[in-house]
Amino acid sequence: MPLPQDQNPLDKKIELSPPAESASEKLIDPPEETKQISTLSSPSSTMPPKLPKPKMSLKTKIILLVVILFFTPLVASIYPVYQLMTLGKKAQSTATELLSAAKSQDLVAASEKLNGFHTDLQQLQQTYKLLGWMNFSPFRWHYQDGVHALSAGTASVEAGQAMLDAIMPYTDVLGLKGEGTFTGGTTEDRIVAILDTLDKIAPTLDTVSDKLTIAHDNLSAIDPNRYPKQIGSQSPGKLITTAQEYINEALSGVSKAKPVIKVLPKLAGVDATKRYLVLFQNDAELRPTGGFMTAYAIMDMTRGTIVAERSEDIYSLDNKFKTRLAPPKPIAKYLPLVYYWYLRDMNLSPDFKTSMDLFLSYYEKLPGEGEVDGIISIDTNVLKELVAILGPIEVPGYGSFSSEIVPACDCPQVIFKLEDMITRPVAEIRTDRKAVLGPMMQTLLKKAYDADSNAWPELFQSVFANIAQKHILFYMKDAETQAAAENLNVAGRVLDFDGDYLYINNANFGGAKSNMFTTEEVEQTIEVKEGRISKDIIITYKNPFPSSNCNLEAGKLCLNGILRNYMRILVPKGTELANSQGFDDKTVEVSEDLGKTVIEGFFTLQPQSQKTLKLTLSTPYRPDGEYRLLIQKQPGTYAPKHTVTVGDTLEEFDLTTDKTLEFAL
Repeated sequence: MPLPQDQNPLDKKIELSPPAESASEKLIDPPEETKQISTLSSPSSTMPPKLPKPKMSLKTKIILLVVILFFTPLVASIYPVYQLMTLGKKAQSTATELLSAAKSQDLVAASEKLNGFHTDLQQLQQTYKLLGWMNFSPFRWHYQDGVHALSAGTASVEAGQAMLDAIMPYTDVLGLKGEGTFTGGTTEDRIVAILDTLDKIAPTLDTVSDKLTIAHDNLSAIDPNRYPKQIGSQSPGKLITTAQEYINEALSGVSKAKPVIKVLPKLAGVDATKRYLVLFQNDAELRPTGGFMTAYAIMDMTRGTIVAERSEDIYSLDNKFKTRLAPPKPIAKYLPLVYYWYLRDMNLSPDFKTSMDLFLSYYEKLPGEGEVDGIISIDTNVLKELVAILGPIEVPGYGSFSSEIVPACDCPQVIFKLEDMITRPVAEIRTDRKAVLGPMMQTLLKKAYDADSNAWPELFQSVFANIAQKHILFYMKDAETQAAAENLNVAGRVLDFDGDYLYINNANFGGAKSNMFTTEEVEQTIEVKEGRISKDIIITYKNPFPSSNCNLEAGKLCLNGILRNYMRILVPKGTELANSQGFDDKTVEVSEDLGKTVIEGFFTLQPQSQKTLKLTLSTPYRPDGEYRLLIQKQPGTYAPKHTVTVGDTLEEFDLTTDKTLEFAL
């Protein structure tokens, strides 16, 4: 039966609102979620407008990319940076322990710590590689500097390991703590054993040189100017510069040591006995090569063992020297009562080889002298330090010598007694009073050979320091040995140098022993204008001590008298002297010698006074971005104070050996 039209459900409108509730017919509300679905699915529901999808601008994308690229590596770097800090502290601790072992001269402990430090550096290198992304960042230079620094450190440690391995067998002879293989027998026996095995060290030096070259190349790639000169108490730029200088010096030292190792057995008389003339230069009476040549000794060296053949006063040589040579101009002009050029005054050239060439050419022709293989000069500092290390000595026929200070000269007793023996006027003729050198050297050598091995490190350090500071000089007739000495700068040569140059050389001509009491200070002020160098030099000499009684009739010890000083200042060839002050009238002259321009003059200095000399120069040296200066130290001098000012940069130092300075312009 069809439904009425008004009851047709298709024709009836759907009520969205619920019908009124009745008691008999109450509908249960559907869940809220169902209502929402129903509402949304209803064809008559109103659809909200579709929102447009936001678009990211190119600028925003770039910023977002930069943020991601910047922060992602930073986040990823947290762990490696933490590891680097941890490993760095560990390496620093190991380095401190290594330094402690080195100071205690314990080579076994030093070797162990060096191996540990090497491991620490390798771990640091591996961890540092995790920061490799920085190589493609604005910080790439700093990252690369870190790579170079770690590579240099590793190579330096490997060089140290090789050197320690080479030295280890010799520790007992050197007096170091280690596992030496030359134990037993006398000290002479052990020295011979060392000389017989020196050829085995040469390959090790090649390895050390190769490793140091790697370190040098890596450190040279780091520009210290990229880093601040000062951050708090730290100086990053200075630290880098210092490391570069140390590596340069180490590499240069190894390079110079190689030819010395080669000729050392020959020098020590391993295959054939060598005969050396040992000259005692008295630096209290300063002369161009280190001091007045007071005495000499003939020493024979056979397989490292030294024996004094004889020792005599230098005047005994002049008594045999019958050739009458006209004195050179400085001696004729400034040295009183000297009418000929004697052997004792032939060390007139500032260049030790030039002086010894002349001296030896006449010495070997003297009756009873004969040929020698070389000349070794020593001054009072060598004897003073040996006596201080080995203790008081008793020299047969000459009494005791010690390092006790004598108030009369404020100097060690060994120096005072030597000067007393050499200088004090006496009524009787004593031809042997200056012949003490040979017996004293023999006594010192015997005491050194018999000394406990613990004394040897200090002995070696003293000898090396005296050689470096030009208190010991070498002249060898054998060309290869002489070349090795010159390469090591122990031959007292006037050096060639591609830069500015200064060598102040003094000669005491009849001024007692006043150099014992006189100090020297040098100030240089350099101005660079349009590539040209002009400089002012101020040299001050001071003698604050009272005068000695130098009256010959009184028979007193004349140590401190009027200094009669003949001075030569060696500067680059072509230098022009604009002005000079402080010298005696009409004594300043300019000439050329030894490849240099030489400015010479004369002055006197009274006890308890001072003298100031001033010079203004212009040099032919043309620096290119960097001003370089070599200052050479005169043998026999004691650390004169130097001040060098270039622009706003000032350097002060005591000149203990030849020194090269570099200033950025």
